[in-house]
Amino acid sequence: MKKHLFLALLIVLLITGCEEKRVQLSELEESSGFYYLKDKPFTGAAVVMYDEDNIKEEMEYKDGMPHGIWKSYYENGKLSGEVKYIEGLEHGIFKSYHANGQLEMEGNYIKGKLDDSSLKVYYENGQLRTDIQILNP
Repeated sequence: MKKHLFLALLIVLLITGCEEKRVQLSELEESSGFYYLKDKPFTGAAVVMYDEDNIKEEMEYKDGMPHGIWKSYYENGKLSGEVKYIEGLEHGIFKSYHANGQLEMEGNYIKGKLDDSSLKVYYENGQLRTDIQILNP
């Protein structure tokens, strides 16, 4: 009986210990680009809410730095933008969306800078409006 109780407790501890922390962004303190929770570099997810049920923004953090996918939402719950972060810098394809859900803009970051490629902007109907060539010095 004690052996089964011990195993059950161990399983519960493993499951709860593996869950990612999720806090309100306002609970974190920022200093020089690092985010802390109770004086420790934060690892987990932080959110900004429109209200009790609707997320405005969500961001993943690792060791105090944005690391993972940042997403923002319209009040109706539709995605308004997303970009990936690696060690505090934007890295990869970013997209923003019109309120109707159509793609508004897309481009690509490499280590926090727009890369030497194109930045595409779209009309609300989804048709390409312009394709801007980005040239970094």
